Amino acid sequence: MRRSSPFVLAVLLALAATACGPSEEPADAPRAADPAEVDPAADAPADPQGYEALIGSADGITVIGADGTQTVVAFQTDQPDVLAALVPFLGEPLSDTLNEECPAGPTAAVEWANGLTLLFAADLDVGSLAGWHMHGDDERLQGPEGIQLGTPRDILGATPSVEMMEDSSLGDEFAVGAASDDGTVVGGLLDGSLVTDLYAGLNCFAR
Repeated sequence: MRRSSPFVLAVLLALAATACGPSEEPADAPRAADPAEVDPAADAPADPQGYEALIGSADGITVIGADGTQTVVAFQTDQPDVLAALVPFLGEPLSDTLNEECPAGPTAAVEWANGLTLLFAADLDVGSLAGWHMHGDDERLQGPEGIQLGTPRDILGATPSVEMMEDSSLGDEFAVGAASDDGTVVGGLLDGSLVTDLYAGLNCFAR
């Protein structure tokens, strides 16, 4: 039997390793990202800036940012523009629903976790801001004359511009502040001794 020389064996082994081993990529070939290197927050929305106060009026709403800046959103502003102005402060809304049984007509309601709901006329191609409603106990949600969610009844009663609405089907209802040029006023509700609701413009109350 003829034996191969050590040199021939070495060459054959080298060729076999080259054929079976992984091929090298060109130096300029794109490298797939390692899953461990992918930042899951890269595409996540930025955290909201926060706010000092959200003030509702007969003309719309104003956000006082954490840095003191003021952002005014007037009634009749298109919904995309309203969201673009508020989401940086409030974050994404909890829900965006359509109420087809609203007494005022089909209405889109956009609600945030802090108790703010914005109402948009839904009978147009692009709904415009037609009303706002604040509910709960977040004292940063305010109306005119410094009245806010959680204001006690005695302080409310001592505010000159407040007028209680007699025989309201909603309960202890009041109006506060001056009316807008089109007659819109800010209203509110008391539950026991505290203000629990403030609103203006379009609403879906069943009176």
